[in-house]
Amino acid sequence: MTWDMDIKVPLDPLDVLVKSETPLSSTSTPAFNVLVGHWVNKDPDSEGAIGYSFAILPSGQPIYIKYGKCQPSWSVAIFDAMPTEDGFAATSEYSIKRETLEGLVAEDGSLMVAECRTYTDGSNQEDEEHLDAFVQVEGTLADMHAYLSRTFYNKEANANTPAHPAMSLLKLIFQCK
Repeated sequence: MTWDMDIKVPLDPLDVLVKSETPLSSTSTPAFNVLVGHWVNKDPDSEGAIGYSFAILPSGQPIYIKYGKCQPSWSVAIFDAMPTEDGFAATSEYSIKRETLEGLVAEDGSLMVAECRTYTDGSNQEDEEHLDAFVQVEGTLADMHAYLSRTFYNKEANANTPAHPAMSLLKLIFQCK
């Protein structure tokens, strides 16, 4: 099965707003459809989420990919998203923590994500709350990854730079005709 025909990624952030399109799925909302694509944190000093990507799988399931700042490269986590009237919501279980996210597109076009992190590993770490702003990245998944490398790791991608281990899966998700 190829996913390239079924996943809808706007060619331009305004495509979703300007062009009349068939709804992406029965579980999606107009606000979630605007999120489809790639977003990067406005704060280059962020130590948390440095980016998000949003897509709708061929099954109709909305998903998000969270890119976290780790070393030597970013981490990648893929979870189901719950479209809301204003954007999306999600509760994600990791091995040591639970994250609850709420995101919406602000009037200036930025994506605002409120995150509540609760540690579940018995380490007695205090809960954390963050509010971060993200801007949509023009171009492809590769453009976003180059931006992440350049902005958060001071590295320029070149022919000798190995691809992130998750790149093959992400290319399948975001490949479009």
